[in-house]
Amino acid sequence: MTNKTKILMPRYMLPNHKRLGAICIVLSLFAGLESYAQSGPPACPAPPAAGKDALGKMCVRLQVQNGRIIATSSNTAFWIPPAFTSALSPKVTLGGVEVALENQLGQILGGLPMPYQAALAPGEIDSSLSDPATNALRTFNGSLANYAQIMQPWSDSNPARGQPADVLVDSSSFFAPMIGAAASSSLSYADQLSSLDQSLAVFRFPAPFQSQTVMLQLPNSASPRQQARIRELRKTLAPLDGTLWDKNAIERRLNGYYARLGLAAQAVALNAGVNTVVINEGPRVARILLPDPDVTDHDV
Repeated sequence: MTNKTKILMPRYMLPNHKRLGAICIVLSLFAGLESYAQSGPPACPAPPAAGKDALGKMCVRLQVQNGRIIATSSNTAFWIPPAFTSALSPKVTLGGVEVALENQLGQILGGLPMPYQAALAPGEIDSSLSDPATNALRTFNGSLANYAQIMQPWSDSNPARGQPADVLVDSSSFFAPMIGAAASSSLSYADQLSSLDQSLAVFRFPAPFQSQTVMLQLPNSASPRQQARIRELRKTLAPLDGTLWDKNAIERRLNGYYARLGLAAQAVALNAGVNTVVINEGPRVARILLPDPDVTDHDV
């Protein structure tokens, strides 16, 4: 079996008479890869013909701890392109970058429910379950392979429950926040490099932020007035140079700039790796002078 075996079997793609066979295939793959899934940090090689604009890589072997999906430093490896290091701020270390990226993924995984909770039958309430099989899933520690094995009889005990093949794959809604990591972090999930059947999740991350190269999209940006505005915006973003792409920090600085000008603008930093900020400029908030309360209507 190659490293790129993919198990992508959404429910709508499988006729009912084929689902049992598909589930068996998934479980056999997980079982066969059990020792591999526990072997520590994965390989995280440089991409072929990596150029100066190559994205960095974070490769993670996912685990289950106390019933939840986690990523630990001991099961995480990085490939960082030389250009990334040279663009870092002197105040930022590579070690600090790695910790920050690990924390971003940790926050995303921490927001996921326990996998079996995503497979509850319609109307089934988790808090009402106290059977040994459910409790074993709640307290499980180990690999995704072993988790899938003990989840299978739990799923089979109620035909309305989801199967491991519905949950522990990257096409599932369960993993959607991790697959969509770019919306809330510096990480972008690399589907073609990841193999969740081997517990392997690979993420890319862009070069450090640079205020002089980020694309700023404004209305009528070619006008001399807007060109001057763009230069001011780049100065506003300069303190972020050499740091990880931080959507919130970028938007906070730009929206603060417009607020000081009395403009109701909205800056939206796009996903990590796009290197673009879209700015919608609103009308200027005019200063309103109210008449003195002693002035009569006639005088006004």
